[in-house]
Amino acid sequence: MDGVEEKTMNHGRGNFGAAVVKDSIYVIGGNSNDDYPAMSDAVENYKEGKEWKEVYTSPYLRRVQMAAIACSHQY
Repeated sequence: MDGVEEKTMNHGRGNFGAAVVKDSIYVIGGNSNDDYPAMSDAVENYKEGKEWKEVYTSPYLRRVQMAAIACSHQY
């Protein structure tokens, strides 16, 4: 698109989970390396007009499974 600069994530990855919550996109986990697939434990957040921000890194052993859930309820 003309005049629009694409923002890149801090951690490149594939096969990740993603969810849109309010005005944010969350990207969760995934494979972080094409040459030797390594699992990413990073969760990143993006809001329009801002940079990608790492919002969480799991302290637990990484696994292959992934899921993303977006809830419309406020608690």
